[in-house]
Amino acid sequence: MKKQYAKLIAVFLLGFASLLNAQSRYSIGLVSSSLVNIDNESKLSNIKNPLGYGVVLGTKITKDATIAATLEYMTGDVENSLATETNYRAHLSLFVTPINFGNLYPYFSGGAVVSNIKTTLNGNNNYDTNVFARFGAGVDYKVFENFGINFDLGIYSNGLKFTGISNSIGFRYIW
Repeated sequence: MKKQYAKLIAVFLLGFASLLNAQSRYSIGLVSSSLVNIDNESKLSNIKNPLGYGVVLGTKITKDATIAATLEYMTGDVENSLATETNYRAHLSLFVTPINFGNLYPYFSGGAVVSNIKTTLNGNNNYDTNVFARFGAGVDYKVFENFGINFDLGIYSNGLKFTGISNSIGFRYIW
């Protein structure tokens, strides 16, 4: 299972790196996210208070569109259990910014998220991989010429129903 996940991440990053080489406006940043489950059958996470952090890489593909890859990590105690959960998430999303107001750039986003979850109980590990569609909206605020802060709200679907929401804050360096 670990080898499959490593291969998936490698293909994901290599594909994204090829996009980076073709563009001239890049961004890198840090993000902190929290998750809330909507559906008890198809949860985003079983952690009591799912709070994670990660790194995001982005590149403009047009004047108003950016493609970004995000890698996130979260870990914690499972709700109503003695188990612990470790959650690794990889996102690939398109962000569209149709208008701006000075240094304020509202956007809409959509993409896919692969979530690899390891649950540990009494030394035994159980692995689960899920794929979700993610739709979101947020705002980028350009604090300085090459530095911005980002607020985002997203909703997840497993293809049949909405499964959860996320909110995040991030900081980005743009060059």
